[in-house]
Amino acid sequence: MPPMTPWYVREAGIVRNADTGEYMVVLGSPIDLRVPMEAMRQETVLHYHPDYGPSLYRGPSGTDLGNTASIAHATGRPATEFIEYDVPGKGRGRTAFTLTPVSAPAVPGGKRMGIDIEFVNPATGEYTHQHFDSRVNNHLPIANFD
Repeated sequence: MPPMTPWYVREAGIVRNADTGEYMVVLGSPIDLRVPMEAMRQETVLHYHPDYGPSLYRGPSGTDLGNTASIAHATGRPATEFIEYDVPGKGRGRTAFTLTPVSAPAVPGGKRMGIDIEFVNPATGEYTHQHFDSRVNNHLPIANFD
């Protein structure tokens, strides 16, 4: 049997079942978080990205954006998720990202998702807010986390 991956190099998250209001804690692999189907409409509230060096792990993945966009689209309200990560030599950091449904008749489905990403830059200690009009116009947002 292969050895288990230690908890501190695996994603972990808190997920809210949007239908029942119940919360669950989920432990994933080093690169993803798989939520059990018992949470039919799940909202990931917070999850941890293990740091493999690149600042990329401080921001939302395409899957993170897609899941949060699904909740925002289904509920018609902004949906926010938080990602925690380690900053070597500095401690723990946190990124918040919010997807907001915006009426856009020219877009298939009539809505686009505005994206806001907020974090404290670990190199400077400064609060940073980045806004992207949509995932469609920007493909996936490129945020500078360094």
